[in-house]
Amino acid sequence: MNDGAKKCSRCGAAFTCDIAAGRSTCWCFALPHVPPAGKPEQDCLCPQCLAAAMARENSPAKTAPQAPPGNVRRE
Repeated sequence: MNDGAKKCSRCGAAFTCDIAAGRSTCWCFALPHVPPAGKPEQDCLCPQCLAAAMARENSPAKTAPQAPPGNVRRE
C-alpha cells in the first residue's frame, strides 16, 4: 500500500488519492463525475483542477441548447 500521493494530470500539483492509498472511498467521490478530456492517459485531477473542470462542464455555453445547422433565422 502506498500513501496515495499523485500528481494532477492537468497542472502537475501534488495531491492525495485515498483509493491509491488503499482506502475504500476518496474525497472526489462526493463530487459530480467529470468525463476525461479525451486523453486515455489522463489520471486523477487535483481538487482545484477538478473544480475548474466541473465549472466548465456546467457552464451556460456548454449546457445551452443550440440550433441545428441550417436552422439559423435570418432577419
